Amino acid sequence: MRRIFIGVLFLSILHGCGKESESTEAFRVEYAVTSAWTGYRFSAVFDHSGHLYVTEKNPVAEIDRTFTYPLGANEMESIEERLLTLKDIELLKAYGFGEGKPYDLPITSFRYETTSGSDSTDIYVPEENELPVELASILQTLMRIIQNQDLNADS
Repeated sequence: MRRIFIGVLFLSILHGCGKESESTEAFRVEYAVTSAWTGYRFSAVFDHSGHLYVTEKNPVAEIDRTFTYPLGANEMESIEERLLTLKDIELLKAYGFGEGKPYDLPITSFRYETTSGSDSTDIYVPEENELPVELASILQTLMRIIQNQDLNADS
């Protein structure tokens, strides 16, 4: 009976250690929106140190700003969770490009790097449900965090 208890305890420790190393993996995620037509560029870089770096250049509106925001534990955990599911799929190089599409809208670029791999894609005007659920989920999370940080900075 004692051997079984020690065996179960050992396995639970190993299982717990594996999960911890996955969630604390180093990462860098870049979300960018660019428009060649207007010269607009918005870039947001999230890194494992808990920072969000934002650069926005808009020649038409004469905006040129760079900010660094600290990210909270909940935001970091949310990004890490979505990265874990995203790493299980291979992204296409592009979504939403093709015939019959408008030609003057901004392009969204997404890239992530972790200690175990990297991937990237460009997104133009995707059809409904064209994006993988895992990609759509992390994009929504990143946009929510960016909006929350910008709102907090303005107040």
